[in-house]
Amino acid sequence: MDRSPEIGKRPASDERRDMNPFLDIDQKMLGDIHTSSEAMDNLTVLCDDFGSRFGGTPGERAAADFFRDKFREYGLGKSKKESYRYASWKRGETVLQVIEPVQKEIPCIALP
Repeated sequence: MDRSPEIGKRPASDERRDMNPFLDIDQKMLGDIHTSSEAMDNLTVLCDDFGSRFGGTPGERAAADFFRDKFREYGLGKSKKESYRYASWKRGETVLQVIEPVQKEIPCIALP
């Protein structure tokens, strides 16, 4: 049975819930985006408080702890960190030298 609404016709509330069992939480979250500063507050903490968050760094671990705790605060009680293997990269010293037509060094940083 095709449950898609006719073009220009909005499905009834119960039918919308059948199509999307997460409709209530979706509506709450979308409303919160416009009425709450929570997302921006979390982004500010992530950017300002944890420094570099490359995998395996103290900043990455602190950010993971922060969001695990936030998820629990939001009622996602079984939120936990899990370990897994990944390829990592550690930034070393980087030098960019122009050798012609003039010799000079240009400040730079290496990225993976």
